[in-house]
Formats: sequence, structure tokens, C-alpha cells
Amino acid sequence: MELTHKDIKAIKTLVYKYTGIILNDSKDIMIKNRVHKLIEKHSLPHDMKYILERVSSGELREIFINSFTTNKTDLFREVFHFNDLLDRVFTEHFKYENSINIYCCASSTGEEPYSIATTFLHYKELMNAPINATITATDIDTNVLAQAKEGVFQVNKYQNPFPNWFKPQLYFKRRETQETIPYFFIKAKDEVKKLLTFKQLNLFDQTYPFKESSLDVIFCRNVLIYFNTKDQGAIIHKLLKILKMGGTIYFGHSENPLEYSRYLEKKGHNIFVKVKDIL
Repeated sequence: MELTHKDIKAIKTLVYKYTGIILNDSKDIMIKNRVHKLIEKHSLPHDMKYILERVSSGELREIFINSFTTNKTDLFREVFHFNDLLDRVFTEHFKYENSINIYCCASSTGEEPYSIATTFLHYKELMNAPINATITATDIDTNVLAQAKEGVFQVNKYQNPFPNWFKPQLYFKRRETQETIPYFFIKAKDEVKKLLTFKQLNLFDQTYPFKESSLDVIFCRNVLIYFNTKDQGAIIHKLLKILKMGGTIYFGHSENPLEYSRYLEKKGHNIFVKVKDIL
């Protein structure tokens, strides 16, 4: 089935309507490829009008949304954020508190939330302290959330993804088969999994299921880039409302807090602390 210009325009409109994701003209080939995969995977008729009508009605909306999300992530990606979490955030926070509430708003297949959880467990082991963490990880894509809950990751043995202070054998079980060399698989231990709660959430939604000023740390990394500037600002506003005064928010390497920087103090590369209440 050959997509027309009208079909592609209608797809872009629905993707934005239900996710807030902007697909510009450079994504037209990607759109065609993903639509063909959607049709083949779910044995749908080669009729875009039929498909788009059922996306609009809700019948095919979830699989449609899942088809257009991008899920590029790695364990301990942008490791300096985890170094900051370990050395500054945890050290300061646990001087006065015995629990911490962390939100990862773009879970993808789980690499980021498991990196957060194991960083906490590493700190807990170092301090030998009776401390706790609640880590909520969300994503719009139900397929990647299901994968994230399994806690299984593929690692290249020649490209160690872990920081030099980390002991992966404490938190992951290693599985290696001849067919996957030079890769091996690791599976998170139950101690790690029990710290994590995975939920579906669309950052484009008007409200988020968190109380105001209830979060100590927010990871909002490499997700704002998929939204236009206006919608980025709306998302940042909602996130800062649920972040506690003195709480830390991390952004991706090509992201920034826009006009909301006046509510924040910069602590490092795309590391910010909330210093002023937002209306």
C-alpha cells in the first residue's frame, strides 16, 4: 500500500493529537515504514481510511501510538547524572531523610530506571543505612513498559556500560549463550525490581498522577526533543509543580528548562535544583 501525502498528513495530525510528538517532513519515510510494519504485525487491511478511523475511535489507538514512539536508551546513559545522584543528591538528602521519591518520566525499555535503582542500592550498601527509595517510571508505549518490567538487558562484553564504581554482579544475573556472542544478557535481581513501579503515562496529558511538591528527583531526559517548544514548556511547568523545593531535575544533553530556568539553580550539565515556587 502506497501512502499518499494526505495519508501522511493525517497520520502526523493523529500522532500529535494523541502524543504531542512532532513528526516533520524528514520523518516521512519513517512514517511509511512504521505504517507498513503496523499493518503486517497486526494483520490490518491495506486501507488507511479504515485504520485512521479506528485510531480516532480508540480501537487501534494503543498500537498506533506504540508504532510511532522512539526508544533509544542505554544503561547509565550520560553517566555524569548518576555520579551526581550518587555523590550530591543522595549525600545531601539522606542527611535529613530516610526515604526518597524519584520519577523517571521516559522509561523506554527500562535502562534508565534500573540505572537509578541500582545507583540507589549502591549508595545504600556504601552507607550501610536503613534508607528506602520509591521509583516510578512511566512511558506512553505499553510495549516497552512490558519489556522494562522484565528487567532483561543485552550488553556488549567489549563495551562496558557501567561506571567504574558500580558492581553489576550485585544487582544483575548474567546469562550468556553461544548464539549471542559478543553479547550477553543480564537480568535484574528481585531486590532491584521491587524498587520500581512502571505505569503508562502520556507527558502530553493535562495533569500527572502526582501530588504537588511530592518528588525529590525527576529524570526528564531525551524526551522533550520530540515535542515543540510550546509543549516542552507545558511539560516542564507540570514537572516543576510536582518537584519539591530543593529537588533535582535532570534533562537530556540537548534539552534545557527554557523560560523556567528562573525557578532553578544549575548544578552541572543539564542538572538543576528547584529554588523558587512555580505558580
